[in-house]
Amino acid sequence: MSPMHIQKVERFKARVDFDAALRSENAAQAVHTVWPDMLGAPGLDAGWTIAADTTWPADGGVAREWVLRHGEAQIAIVLFVSSAGPEPAGRFLLARATENMMRDAPFVKSPDRLGTLAVTMPATALPNLIWVFRTLCSDVRAIDARVDIAPIARWLQSAAEAGLVAAQAARLRSPGALQVSARRVAVGASVEIRVQAATADEIRYMIAPGFDSRLLTVESQERLAIRLRALAAGHTTVDLRLIDTATLLSEQSAVALELIPR
Repeated sequence: MSPMHIQKVERFKARVDFDAALRSENAAQAVHTVWPDMLGAPGLDAGWTIAADTTWPADGGVAREWVLRHGEAQIAIVLFVSSAGPEPAGRFLLARATENMMRDAPFVKSPDRLGTLAVTMPATALPNLIWVFRTLCSDVRAIDARVDIAPIARWLQSAAEAGLVAAQAARLRSPGALQVSARRVAVGASVEIRVQAATADEIRYMIAPGFDSRLLTVESQERLAIRLRALAAGHTTVDLRLIDTATLLSEQSAVALELIPR
């Protein structure tokens, strides 16, 4: 992050009382809920469809974006669930609000009492609400849509409040055991890493792997399995994030491998 961007973030934090709001957050609670079908959001008629649905690992947790479309109108809903307390949710809000080309973040403190802290775009701009609540950050914005996003935001907030649990209870329910085909792999050979799951769970869960691309390359990947080929000898670790796309809870594991010469 450049010095100019750091200053931009600090000005935004001061303007919306970010630090004071996050200090008041209840770190003893977390959000653990199965998120509803976004086409059921208030104000949407039968003409709306899901144009895109993307899940990705983010700093300290997992994010998922649904892009809803009706003709030229679009509504984008992004939910981020932290796996490490409230702080990553706050960082996600800062990133969403300040990562733009403007000198200052255009968002202002929202009059809507959403979560712990909510920010919004000025009335003359495209509707956009971002807010944090416990381990959750939510972002709802509309593009050429004659739909009030405030009821959608309140609908999501109600789901979050209904899913509040003690922080230690917000843990991923793994669908099955982690299987590694080999821990010692010859250069040129492959290793498969797979999370066992019942057929009914395969569509709900996914893995997001991280590895040293100088030593390993992807041969194939499915939602719960990846096959890697060894490129060079050495000791390495594959970082594997298991994600429940229904709740956005996740857990991290590390698979140590020894890559040996042929």
